Amino acid sequence: MDLRRVSFDLFKELLGGIPWARALEGREVQECWSLFKCHFLQAQEQCIPLRKKSSKGGRRPAWLNKELLVELRWKRKAHGMWKEGQATWEEYRNVVRACRDAMRKAKAHLELKLARDVKKKRRASSITSAAKGRLGTMSCAACCRQPCFGRGVGLDDAQRSLPAPIILCFCHSV
Repeated sequence: MDLRRVSFDLFKELLGGIPWARALEGREVQECWSLFKCHFLQAQEQCIPLRKKSSKGGRRPAWLNKELLVELRWKRKAHGMWKEGQATWEEYRNVVRACRDAMRKAKAHLELKLARDVKKKRRASSITSAAKGRLGTMSCAACCRQPCFGRGVGLDDAQRSLPAPIILCFCHSV
């Protein structure tokens, strides 16, 4: 559905033109719901245009970036040139090896990036859970096991109003 091009006036007119009191009179709840749903879906079909499916670009793997796509196109072109006899087997083989190497590096880079994100999230969650945890002083479970300021202990009014994830370990702010 293309919700940017909805005709709300027509939608309101179609649903508003039905005398609901008379249409729903003497019916049970399930019947009323199915009647309303039927009218609603018909109005939706008339007022909300359908969008065509997006192109293949949205369905490519996460590691397949623009530079790699250019390299893959060059590989296809080199294959065609080799088949036609315009390039040697060694030239084509070098292009294939370079493309394979670039793909391997892109996949490894994505894996490393995902691992870093997971590690960051894990660290952030342990810090915030330590900050939210107990009242009074507590130790920082995430890194240094030094005493930290808990919620409300040794803080002024402005600091007490901050949410718990912002009140972190004292040693992290140094």
